[in-house]
Amino acid sequence: MKTMTFYLNEISLSRFFKPLRNRVDIIMLLLESIRIIINNINTATEKPKGKMVLHIDKMKRLFFFSEKKFFSINFPFFISNSLNGNMVYDNFDKNIDSRIISTIMELFSGKNILASNNLITFLDMLEDIYEETDIWNIIIELLTFEEGYIRFDNDVEHTSELHPQYHIDVYYKESNKMKFGLQNMIVEDDFFDLLDSKSSCYFLNKRQ
Repeated sequence: MKTMTFYLNEISLSRFFKPLRNRVDIIMLLLESIRIIINNINTATEKPKGKMVLHIDKMKRLFFFSEKKFFSINFPFFISNSLNGNMVYDNFDKNIDSRIISTIMELFSGKNILASNNLITFLDMLEDIYEETDIWNIIIELLTFEEGYIRFDNDVEHTSELHPQYHIDVYYKESNKMKFGLQNMIVEDDFFDLLDSKSSCYFLNKRQ
């Protein structure tokens, strides 16, 4: 098992905890996370506002923690450590470096390929990257990997029968989101344990 922790300041925390509404949001979050991993960046060395944890075992996930919210997504790549630092690579052993991250983030930001409603523009964008096989393979992985999004909230302000103070949301789109109420607050270790396939299962109890 490998666990890597990166502490976040308020600016980094707000960037990671902004609402996720579509696949592009997930891709951008994942790429920004990889940038932090390969550069071994801790944006807060004192009094951090939150943290990002990469957990690699049978379960491969990124975890994000703030005071009242935790969430996690699948980590579809591989990681190795060397004297030169952390390296992230894809299924074809291609190292995902800062240049590749910037290229893909530029592609998906602003007028990105998923936002284009013009076929010619769409094909032109694809042509620009198609000959760069290494980047193309990574993009295909980003467009097809299972996100595995799950979030825990401690939401005091909007508590109701339909929205318990302590709850877990599965999926990020409103059209298929599932919400599970919890009786009590959970801590970070509980959240890890909930998602770890090597730990004992949790059970759902129907409210009486």
